[in-house]
Amino acid sequence: MGKKKGKIAYIEGIYSSGPRGGFVDVDENYSVYIPSSDRNGSFEKDKVKVEITLKRAGKKDEGKVVEILERGITKVVGVLDKSKDFGFVIPDGKVLKEDIFIPKKDINGAKDGQMVICKITEYPASRNSHAEGEIIEIIGYKDEPGVDIRAIVESMNIPDKFPEEVMAEAERIPDSVSPKDAAKRMDLRDKITVTIDSDSAKDLDDAISIEKNGDMYRLYVSIADVSEYVTLGSKLNEEAIKRGTSAYLCNRVIPMLPKKLSNGICSLNEQVDRLTLSCIMDIDNKGNVISHQIAETVINVNHRMSYVSVQKILDGDKEEIDKYNDIAHIFPLMHELSLIIRKRRQDRGGIDFNIDESEIILNDEGFPVIIRAHERNEASRIIEDFMIMANETVAKALYDEHMPCVYRIHEEPGADKIDELKNTLHTMGITIKTNHGKVHPMEIQKLLKSVEGKSEEAFVSFMTLRCMNQARYSSYQNRHFGLASDYYCHFTSPIRRYPDLLVHRIIKDYLNNRMDDDKINYYNMTLEGLAASSSNCERRAVQAEREVNRLKKAQYMIERIGEEYEGVVSGVTDFGMFVMLPNTIEGMIRLGQRGKEKLFYDDKTKEVRSNRRNLKYRLGDSIKIRVINVDVSSRTIDFDLGE
Repeated sequence: MGKKKGKIAYIEGIYSSGPRGGFVDVDENYSVYIPSSDRNGSFEKDKVKVEITLKRAGKKDEGKVVEILERGITKVVGVLDKSKDFGFVIPDGKVLKEDIFIPKKDINGAKDGQMVICKITEYPASRNSHAEGEIIEIIGYKDEPGVDIRAIVESMNIPDKFPEEVMAEAERIPDSVSPKDAAKRMDLRDKITVTIDSDSAKDLDDAISIEKNGDMYRLYVSIADVSEYVTLGSKLNEEAIKRGTSAYLCNRVIPMLPKKLSNGICSLNEQVDRLTLSCIMDIDNKGNVISHQIAETVINVNHRMSYVSVQKILDGDKEEIDKYNDIAHIFPLMHELSLIIRKRRQDRGGIDFNIDESEIILNDEGFPVIIRAHERNEASRIIEDFMIMANETVAKALYDEHMPCVYRIHEEPGADKIDELKNTLHTMGITIKTNHGKVHPMEIQKLLKSVEGKSEEAFVSFMTLRCMNQARYSSYQNRHFGLASDYYCHFTSPIRRYPDLLVHRIIKDYLNNRMDDDKINYYNMTLEGLAASSSNCERRAVQAEREVNRLKKAQYMIERIGEEYEGVVSGVTDFGMFVMLPNTIEGMIRLGQRGKEKLFYDDKTKEVRSNRRNLKYRLGDSIKIRVINVDVSSRTIDFDLGE
């Protein structure tokens, strides 16, 4: 972590500003406080070198920036506030808190109130000076459809347009599978095969077939063979590395691959031949994989199914069963195996975070008209269970054969995070068994089971998830804590995730006897860098998705100022109490004086109280709120106590 020169300790990390100074994050578990006077020209997201000036037990160490290693932000997206002789770009969102000064000569035709992109030309020398910039692109006015989401995409540096050479390469790829290519593969076209996805999905990269013989199940998980078309050294491959993943932003998808591939030849559309990699597993009635085969295959999907349709069939809906009478019988069998696999995973301690995801529906102008919690049904769980099983089987197979691999790892949470969770739960009267700051995933599973169906379920799930480390990619095998899995990789989504594409390449090199010493050395030299790059791209896409969701939630609530709702206390601090509504929208009740009444935070009891009324609010408590203010530009929602 630290570098020493004599008795001076140095660390490297990412700078972020705060209200009274800043912080340098070294990793998930360690950050250093930087006083304002010691930031030395560092700017948001800069990679910096810090000298530790004060080590403090139980509190953050203190330091000063001694060198800026790499600028983290080189362009800024925001609204132009234009005057006669100059302008300021007010950054969009909350990441950057400092306005950018734009000289008159660098406004370049932009108009007051437009959303623009400016390149930073000069960074602030002191905390009292402004960064300067030049406007390089005009996005449009904020109320124009799509401008708000594009602004977030640009601010995250997510590549939005495919270069011409990438598109030209994609156009040369065939639209259909040739008989010659199909003949080289294991033929699964006679199997009943389905895809099961959401109604809106267009990139269908996984298909399922299933059979049962006595107590033994045979499960076929067939995945689009993207590596057949996106080859090493191609422009398509270079672009896929830059993007790392597809980003799903409400009604908009920024794909990792051009539509010619993602919605065409690589998508497992019904009634057409498609090239796939299949993980074929023989599974007993306890959920154990007795044997497996991974093969290059060709399939033909019988039906493109939706989660809604499959759920109706499982529920015995006669109309839906009649509609799919040629295949309806396979879904109860899938559900039967899914429950067996899920129980096995739960028995070993796998954690199922039942976190409500947001479903945001926009109108043609891009304005949110419906926001609700997205419900998981058994149909979606079937796919989840089958994909996890295939990912585990492939990871273990590559490990056992001593092959390179990009693993999906999830390290166990740090002791400080577990202690924080334990203390938080204690204030709610909930206990969790730990051992010297360590916790077994089985204990997390028991915790979540204990609050299932109760008012505090969503909050406890959220707090528990927050204490977890982020899953990431690595070329080094390690346990996946959340799944309680010894071997795990991503194999099942190569249309939208680059690590899956890498795993497919490795499998095909192995199957076709191309894995010689030179190839193994190549993978050993490149995989860790690609794994780290993919992890960063994933975090970028997740952050963009969260920012878009926060924006749309603010837009939705601005029309509901004055309305009252019932929610659950999701966070308490010395400055405010956060409340989560059933539709997943979160706002804050600011603490302080309200006429003769004062709301304050009691650090001893970890609750918010009133100095005049017998009010006590703790984490997980139900509470009535009233919407009093919404700031769309900062994506914040303010609540007050309801009647």
